Amino acid sequence: MSVGARNDAERTPLRLAPMLRSSFFIVRIWRERVGRGTGAFRASVRAVDAERGRVFTRPADITRYFANSCPEEDDKAMEPDACTLETLIGELRGARAVAVSQDDLIGRVRAIARRAAVSQHAWLRDEACRPDAAQGFGFHLLHEEADHELAVFVASWLPGRGTPPHDHGTWAVVVGLKGCERNTRWRRLDDGTRPGHAAIEIADERLVGTGDVVTMRSGVIHSVRNDGAGVSVSLHIYGRHVNFTGRSQFDPHAQREMPYRVATTGGSAPVSSLATGEP
Repeated sequence: MSVGARNDAERTPLRLAPMLRSSFFIVRIWRERVGRGTGAFRASVRAVDAERGRVFTRPADITRYFANSCPEEDDKAMEPDACTLETLIGELRGARAVAVSQDDLIGRVRAIARRAAVSQHAWLRDEACRPDAAQGFGFHLLHEEADHELAVFVASWLPGRGTPPHDHGTWAVVVGLKGCERNTRWRRLDDGTRPGHAAIEIADERLVGTGDVVTMRSGVIHSVRNDGAGVSVSLHIYGRHVNFTGRSQFDPHAQREMPYRVATTGGSAPVSSLATGEP
């Protein structure tokens, strides 16, 4: 055997070892998720993809991974009737009470939103899913606190319609319920010191389907569009009712920033003006 061939043979086990350990991890992930219920299996694929390259060699390591990363996705959380509107609001209030930062709160609300999507048949009603033809989407208020904090909406989007780029003036968590929506994030290029002026560009895009969650810290700019053939529906949770945050919409071509309010239904809040940029 030549020296080169011998060196290749010696290196082969070194190259195979990480692959075998990665395969072991993926199989363990699959078994853990299946054991937790079929409702969580799609999330397992994302978990494997997100953790690709992070190799655990002991069952105890994998158990610890699930305990730290997916504590809410147990059998009880996956029960179809585990989340009604009342329990959803109660869990959101509880999360807000114990969260130590905005990121901590968003992480907690993300898990609650995913459970709400799984249990949507227990709380989602047809009257909440009626798009506004003039606006292009319906925005139905399910809950807000007396001071407009902790607002929960159902958004229903007509095919081919959506929103201009906008911020929220607060944190936001969105989960898909029906259909598929294109969520575009925008990057602001100017420093915001010129009133009414804003230069933005597309940062990234993703499709949001049933059970997919989008989280946004305060200040994030995004837009939404339904590119499908039917009405799409999503659940939106905000730190504050968005018509009471002084938020903005953006025109990327004219490089303008304008006030943004939307027409809403449901709850006891008055219907706001249409999304024309006027307060």
